[in-house]
Amino acid sequence: MKKRYQKIMEMCRDRMVTVEEMVEVFRVSPSTIRRDLVTMEEQGMITRVYGGAKINTQQIIEPNMYAKELSNAQEKENIARYAASLVSDGDIVYIDGGTTTSKIIKYITAKNVLIVTQGLNCIELAKQKGMSCYCAAGYLKARTDVLISNETIERIGELTFNISFVAANGCHPMAGFTSSEEMESNLKATVLKKSLKSYICLDSSKFNKITMSKFASLIGANVITDVLVDNFDYSIFSSTASVSNDGIKIY
Repeated sequence: MKKRYQKIMEMCRDRMVTVEEMVEVFRVSPSTIRRDLVTMEEQGMITRVYGGAKINTQQIIEPNMYAKELSNAQEKENIARYAASLVSDGDIVYIDGGTTTSKIIKYITAKNVLIVTQGLNCIELAKQKGMSCYCAAGYLKARTDVLISNETIERIGELTFNISFVAANGCHPMAGFTSSEEMESNLKATVLKKSLKSYICLDSSKFNKITMSKFASLIGANVITDVLVDNFDYSIFSSTASVSNDGIKIY
């Protein structure tokens, strides 16, 4: 059923999709589709309209990097400081190009670390600290300052990381971890597969939110966040680190 929800979201990406279209694609009854749409609307995934559904645009609009930097700034610093403490001497570390994950670099104290990243902000921070840094190049996605292409993903898939820190735009019990763009989701999924240990870093505002493209299941994930929200079941994760000014709690 969750796969059907994800497919419905993909179908609604650019337009309103009718119940009849969904019936034809999924080969289920109209009443089944209507029940799906009711559940998905309750979860904030779509908006029902007469005869069909459209995407919930509040979930998929991605702010630019400047707006992201201003959002939950202290929470992101706390998450980054804790994440950096998990890096060991000699590690090959993949760091995603988000505004939370990029901050990890300035807190890393481990020696002889190689940073692998596609984020321009991460490259600049690694340069400022005199750290070794590798980038697989690609085309610049200006809104998020990430260098990416299909060739980028292929090259990253040839590497192995001791530890990785991946950002998410959304974390939802129905949709999993999501990103706002399909190619970036493919990159994140590849990084997670090639990492001996991986962490998904996101502040509490991202929980119960959905963006366009799923890159990982919630089951078994290692998550670093700030405060825990009341209406989310964290037991599905393998581990959750809640980091705040008051300290660190591991669940």
